[in-house]
Amino acid sequence: MCNIHLDWDQQIEGEERAVWEQWRTCLPLLETIVIPRCYKPSGFNHVSAELHHFCDASQSGYGQCSYVRLVNADGQVHCSLVIGKSRVTPAKTVTVTMELTAATVSVKISRMLEREMQYENLTSTYWTDSKAVLGYINNEAIRFHTYVANRVQLIRDSSDTAAWNYIESETNPADDASRGLDCSSVVSQHRWFDGPSFLWKSRDHWPSQSALEPLSQCDPEVKKRVTVCVIHTVASISETVDKLLSYYSSWYKLKRNVAWILVVIKQLYQIVKGLQLRDMNEKLTVDELLAAEVAILRYIQRHEFRDELVALRAQRNVSKSSSIYRLSPVLIDELLCIEGRLRNSDLPATRKHQIILPKKHHVTTLIIQHYH
Repeated sequence: MCNIHLDWDQQIEGEERAVWEQWRTCLPLLETIVIPRCYKPSGFNHVSAELHHFCDASQSGYGQCSYVRLVNADGQVHCSLVIGKSRVTPAKTVTVTMELTAATVSVKISRMLEREMQYENLTSTYWTDSKAVLGYINNEAIRFHTYVANRVQLIRDSSDTAAWNYIESETNPADDASRGLDCSSVVSQHRWFDGPSFLWKSRDHWPSQSALEPLSQCDPEVKKRVTVCVIHTVASISETVDKLLSYYSSWYKLKRNVAWILVVIKQLYQIVKGLQLRDMNEKLTVDELLAAEVAILRYIQRHEFRDELVALRAQRNVSKSSSIYRLSPVLIDELLCIEGRLRNSDLPATRKHQIILPKKHHVTTLIIQHYH
């Protein structure tokens, strides 16, 4: 009814109404079902306890069911349904991924039961009728698309891959969860409540496990390997400096590293000129840090306020369309500064004419954080 976009207050007619009426008519038959409250019969003293989780998916739904298998000292077995989950599949889905989703539900249920059930040395075994899911879980090399990869990782993190087994669809009780059952076919001794018949027998009668087939590279959930040819180009000086400015998360660290770069450049110049070199073991001086600060600010202004610098160097006014026009910018030591009314005060020159920086630049943020 969702697929045909039926509104909530719209009358149900035709085939959908017939299906609903039949389902409702069968509901009273559920009164005949009797489920024991206790997982084991009276006087059944078990020596081992196992959890067996079955999962399945179809075009209609997906689900799982979990059974506790108890064995006493005489080798007698008793199985009981512990919990079952059944969910409707999304409108647009692929059966294989739903099989994997059902497997993740089994894993989550297993973690909850192992935590809540007070049995000693409780072990979990998982069953699925999807060989593709077993292939995904046991895969060590191939990478999957995000949806599958996340669920495979959850399964591998929360369960032992060796505990996963294959079962034929005909003997998988979770098939009832994924396809649904008619009330008239459900009785107290149905396999949904007791589990598959092989669980009541010794391990020799359990389904034999054949070797898993390797995953195909053509599987739609496998990430395709793409060979990429990369052409390395020499980055421009501007790109290199931009990466340097955005790399650091501290204003002081940025200044210090830029200062050392300027020192090295100066050293190379002095080598060429045959001048005396600076001792590189000495600490940076205040003047060197100040020179680095000025160099950083000049670089930023050259890239963010190019037109304004050109206008002021040509002794023209800044365009009214400029973002800093209202600041009455002036050029002092090749740095854009605010002119303002503070020029008439007795404050030092650096406070009268404060340097202009773009408000969204990384370096501006570093400066604010530093002084804050």
